[in-house]
Amino acid sequence: MDTLTAILETAGTAAGAFAVEETLSRLTARAAKKAGVAPNEVRQVQDALVIIFIVIAAVVITDVIGISSFFTTLTFSAVAGLAATLALQSILQNIMAGTFMIRDQTLRLGDSIEIGGMKGRVVRLGFRTAWLKDEGGSVVIVSNSTLLNGPFVNHTAALRLDKRIPTTPR
Repeated sequence: MDTLTAILETAGTAAGAFAVEETLSRLTARAAKKAGVAPNEVRQVQDALVIIFIVIAAVVITDVIGISSFFTTLTFSAVAGLAATLALQSILQNIMAGTFMIRDQTLRLGDSIEIGGMKGRVVRLGFRTAWLKDEGGSVVIVSNSTLLNGPFVNHTAALRLDKRIPTTPR
């Protein structure tokens, strides 16, 4: 492979990784803002996306330049991915649960919910945790995976659901 082709493939890989990262970052920020997620948590997810795509671009570039073979790169990537996944299992579980709840609009700021005998109003909703304020004014922090594994009762969601589904035939 000549030098010009390697340079063009490297530049294309970097530009492609940047474009995908920017698109995912903007979509994540838009969905999180709509759901009322704290801005610092949105920024943390965006930073993680940047790191992931920098690593992917670096791996592809080392393969294109010829520093490493495809199979060496693939093996290293698989081992690193497995190690990261195992190390971050509970965090990733909470982030995925938060993402699902935000996307499905299962939970919103101001919702009145009940979980595990505790009742409160959602005052903060993030990718990892939801903060509830009970009747006594205490703040209870519940992990999103706990909420998603439920069961929990969302008293406010019933009002939203009633608005969407007509109860009388037209």
